[in-house]
Amino acid sequence: MSIFLIQLSESDKKKIAIIAIILATVIVLIGIIGELIKKRSEREGEYIDGYMYGMIRFNLITNVDKFKSYVKQREERSLYFDTRWKFRTIIILTILFFLYFYNFRNFDFTGMYNALDSLTFELYWPTERFFGLTLISDWPIVKKTPNPVLNLDGYVTYTYILLVFISFVLILDRLFIHNARIKRAKYVAHKALAPNLENLNQPRQV
Repeated sequence: MSIFLIQLSESDKKKIAIIAIILATVIVLIGIIGELIKKRSEREGEYIDGYMYGMIRFNLITNVDKFKSYVKQREERSLYFDTRWKFRTIIILTILFFLYFYNFRNFDFTGMYNALDSLTFELYWPTERFFGLTLISDWPIVKKTPNPVLNLDGYVTYTYILLVFISFVLILDRLFIHNARIKRAKYVAHKALAPNLENLNQPRQV
């Protein structure tokens, strides 16, 4: 391996180093994000323990199916009330957005397209042939940077996109919480109420 590295040129070594750094960074970021998602899912899932503890303790729910059904109904109702106005906000904003371009721009969306295009940026990734493969050889070069359009069409477009984006993020976050709680319900239901075969041979308490 050391002989192989010695035979490489400085340019090749630089390419290998850049590729290794990029891959390592991506792997670390994926690992960190995955761990954060897992911890938050566990924390949000534990919310159902608070209202299901009494139901189990006082025998109001005595089997797995009823446990899961109760949690599902309660969480679906909670999901509806937590997201209904977010969906309505998106609908209202969309109607107002189209009304603006209908009344003031005669359905000409050129201003919107220009406003969106001005927010984009363009990167150029230098590449070179390396052992028969085309690989990234250096950090990207920024060819175009965002330059927002500061006129009425731009303000309307940016405000609409920002508010809709925030609403979608909040909805997705609430769906994540909902799924975490349903997942927790399935796990806890079997753990708390499913028959335990290991206890069949134990003497009964009199």
